[in-house]
Amino acid sequence: IEACEDDIQKIKTQVANYSQDDLGQRRRYDLDKAESDKFLSENAAHQDSLWKKVSDLCTELQSTQKELADLVEQRKKELNRRSVLREKEEGRRSGHLAFLNVAEVYLGNLNATIENSEKAKDICKAINDFILDGCDSVALKFDRTESVLAEMATRVNRQYLKQFTDYYLAVGRLHHRKHKKRALLEASISEHHVRLELALDSIDPLAKKHAEAKASALEQRKSLDHEMEALHTKMVSSSKAFEEVADSLRSLNIPFVHPEVILQKSCDDRNEKILDYRDLVNTTEAKQEQLLEEEATQLSKEKEAHTIKVRAAQSQKAAAKGLHPIPPMGAGSNRALAKYHAASFSRYKNLCDTVLTQDEVEAAEVEQQAAASTEAATMVTAPPHPTHKPNLPERIEGRVVMAVYPFRATSSDELTFNKGERIVVINEGTEDGWHYGICNQRTGLYPSNYVTLAPEELEY
Repeated sequence: IEACEDDIQKIKTQVANYSQDDLGQRRRYDLDKAESDKFLSENAAHQDSLWKKVSDLCTELQSTQKELADLVEQRKKELNRRSVLREKEEGRRSGHLAFLNVAEVYLGNLNATIENSEKAKDICKAINDFILDGCDSVALKFDRTESVLAEMATRVNRQYLKQFTDYYLAVGRLHHRKHKKRALLEASISEHHVRLELALDSIDPLAKKHAEAKASALEQRKSLDHEMEALHTKMVSSSKAFEEVADSLRSLNIPFVHPEVILQKSCDDRNEKILDYRDLVNTTEAKQEQLLEEEATQLSKEKEAHTIKVRAAQSQKAAAKGLHPIPPMGAGSNRALAKYHAASFSRYKNLCDTVLTQDEVEAAEVEQQAAASTEAATMVTAPPHPTHKPNLPERIEGRVVMAVYPFRATSSDELTFNKGERIVVINEGTEDGWHYGICNQRTGLYPSNYVTLAPEELEY
C-alpha cells in the first residue's frame, strides 16, 4: 500500500510538472502562431499586390501582342500588294516593249507591201495592156467556150437531178411498200403465234400448220428486212453521190429541192389522204341515220311551209273566181241550200287540188332551175391555156400545190388529177408553163397555171 501510495504521489508530481510544462508550451505555441499568422497575412498581401502587377503586365502584353500582330498583317498585305503591282508593272513594260517591236516590224512589212503592190500594179497594168492589145480574140473565144460549158453543165446537172429524183422517189416508194408489207407480215406472225398457242393448249392437229405458216412469215420478214436494208443503203449512197451535183447546182444558182424532202411531203400527203378515207369510212350508221332524219325533218318543214303558202295562194285564186270554202250544211237546214253549198264546196276542193298540183309542179321546176343555177355558179370557169402565166411564187420547188382545175394527161409523161388534189412540186419543167411534180404516187408534168399554193403552204 505504501509503495502504491508513493507511486501515486510520484505520478501526481509528474502530472503537475507535465501540466506546467504543457501550459508553457501552449503559450509559446500561441505566440509563435500569432507571429506566423501575422507573417502569412503580410506575405499574402504582398503576393496579392505582386500578382496584381503581374496581371496588369500580362494584360498590357496581350494588347501589345495583338497590336504587333495587326501591324505584321498590314505590313504583309502591303508587301503582297507591292509585289503584285511590281509584277504587273514589269509585265506592262515588257508588253509595251513587245508591242513597239511588233508594230515596228508590221510597219516595215506594210511599207514593203505597199512598195510591192505598186510594182505589182505596174506589172499588171503592163500585162493587161498586152492582153488587151494582142489577145482580144482569145478572150472572146474563151468567154464563148465558158458560156457553152456553163450551159452544158446546167443541162447535165438538170438531167442528173431529174434522173436522181426519179430514182430516189422510185426507191423510196418501193421502200415504203415493203415497209407496209412488213407491217402486214408482223400482224400475220402475231395472228399465227396466237393460233399456235391456242392449238397447243387444245392439242389441235392444226398446230403444225400454224407453226409452218409462222416460220414462213418469219422467213419472209427476214428476207424483206434484207431487201429494205439494201434499199436504204442505195438511198444513202445515192444521196452521198448527189452532194457533189448539189454543190454544182448551188454554184450555178439553180434552185432545187432534195428528193428526200419531196418524198417526205408525198408520204405526208398520202398519209393525210388515208386518214381522210378512214374518217369517211368510219362514219357510223347511227350518225348517217341521224343526218338523214335531220334532212327529212328539214324537208318536211320546208314542204309544210310551202303547202301553207300554196294554200294561201289557192284561197286568193278561188276567192277571185267567186268560190268560197263553205262545207256542207247539216241535215236540219234547207235541203236546196245545203245541196248548193255541197256542190260549191266540192268544186272549190277540186279546184284547190288542181291548183296545188300545178303549184307543186311549178315549185319543183323553180327548185330545179335554182339548183342548176347554183351548180353553174359553183362550177369553175373553163381552165386557162397551159401557156398562160401561173399565179405562183418564184421558188416553188419542194412545196405543195392544190389543183384548181381538173386535168387529163395527153401523153405518158403528164399527170392526171382532179380539182382539189395535192401535188408536190419537184422542179420547173423544161417547157414554159409546165412543172414537174408528184400526184397520186405518180411523177410527171402538169400545167402550172392549173394549180395554186395549198392552204397549209400559205401559213408559211
